[in-house]
Amino acid sequence: MFLVRRPTNLVKTTAIATLVLFMPLVASTIASYRSFNRLVQNEFRLQRLSDRITYLDEVLTMSARLNAATGDPRWEERYLDHVPELDTTIAASIDLAPNSYDTSDAAETEAANQKLVAMEEQSFDLVKNGQAQAALDLLLSTTYLQEKERYSAGVMERQAAIDAQIQGKIESYRRRLMLSGIVSGST
Repeated sequence: MFLVRRPTNLVKTTAIATLVLFMPLVASTIASYRSFNRLVQNEFRLQRLSDRITYLDEVLTMSARLNAATGDPRWEERYLDHVPELDTTIAASIDLAPNSYDTSDAAETEAANQKLVAMEEQSFDLVKNGQAQAALDLLLSTTYLQEKERYSAGVMERQAAIDAQIQGKIESYRRRLMLSGIVSGST
């Protein structure tokens, strides 16, 4: 009765109720926007890091092979110059997607990587000792190629795990967006 007799009170009450009902909607929308923005930034950064890891891996492989083929020590210098960048890039990728690096596949990939590094370092030593052909044979050997294949397969598996993680976050975002829509519709 009080609200009906005084229309201004009805308008004030309705305005306050509307604001109260819209506050969760606004908060949900802001949270969804921030979550989506982080997701997109992380996805693009992970993709760039993954591409950079692949590139640096190839730089190292080709530098070792060119060192063996030419005997030119600049290729070993190039190899050594890129190792820290690869380590830093992998660490950044681990920070963004730690679950993707916590698998048995990741351990196998790391084991293959360690074997590749050992063979590449051995090839550098062979070249320094005047055995460039032996170094090249090592880097073109079936063993080296198999480890390279294991490493590449592991990188692909890790990328699939990262993609799955991103898809999970997108699904979470969709659910939040749907909840926001339900709250909006209810309001």
